[in-house]
Amino acid sequence: MDKVSQIISVSLCFAVPVVAGYYLDQWLETGFVFTVVSLFFGMAAAAVQFRKLLRSLERDAKLASEKFKSTK
Repeated sequence: MDKVSQIISVSLCFAVPVVAGYYLDQWLETGFVFTVVSLFFGMAAAAVQFRKLLRSLERDAKLASEKFKSTK
């Protein structure tokens, strides 16, 4: 996956559940219950996507390092 799309994925994993929770709270008139619950789910999903992004960057750095060493 392209790095830009992974960054967008992290952002959307955080933002979409919070917005959905907000509108669900407005519709059901429940205060901020669903907003807070969806905030935690969004943070967990964003953390998983962020970890995938870091692993991908780490893998790319390792491959670049190996390629650089082989050219010497």
